Amino acid sequence: MRISIMGNIMITVGIAVVAGFCYWLECYPLAFWILIYAIVYGVLVALRAIIKANDISRGLWRPEQNSCSEDR
Repeated sequence: MRISIMGNIMITVGIAVVAGFCYWLECYPLAFWILIYAIVYGVLVALRAIIKANDISRGLWRPEQNSCSEDR
């Protein structure tokens, strides 16, 4: 799960870098919307992690429900 979190962080930062590049090219509306997309993506990933952590602490999450299971 740790690698998955790092991947999501790298995706969010990559999107923000693209927004910064568009800003540098003086394409402000595009940079703005890409930055909004990066923020929304980051918030949704964080909420998913919080919900998953709550499910684990309540015992609702089972390893076989994990999409990255090693049983496949």
